[in-house]
Amino acid sequence: MSKKIIFFDVDGTLVDVRPAREYVPESTIKAVRETRKKGNLCFLCTGRSLAEIYPHILDVGFDGIIGAGGGFVTIGEDMLYHKKVSDKDVHRDVELF
Repeated sequence: MSKKIIFFDVDGTLVDVRPAREYVPESTIKAVRETRKKGNLCFLCTGRSLAEIYPHILDVGFDGIIGAGGGFVTIGEDMLYHKKVSDKDVHRDVELF
């Protein structure tokens, strides 16, 4: 059997956002963990920044993250890519708002 790579969106897919407090359903946690046990790789793929990927999401256990709409990429603990907004752009945006 060949190894698969599976990408999970967060909001409305992996995480149920309908209740007052978001959560990852227990059935989803079990499915992700069983999939990884079979040798498949599971990645988060989200528009959320790293600060917005809360511990209860990361605790499910993933092999990596593509986050901030592609602004950063991790595999395990290694940051492979991280595109930061320049200080100049941040200052311009602060002034604008």
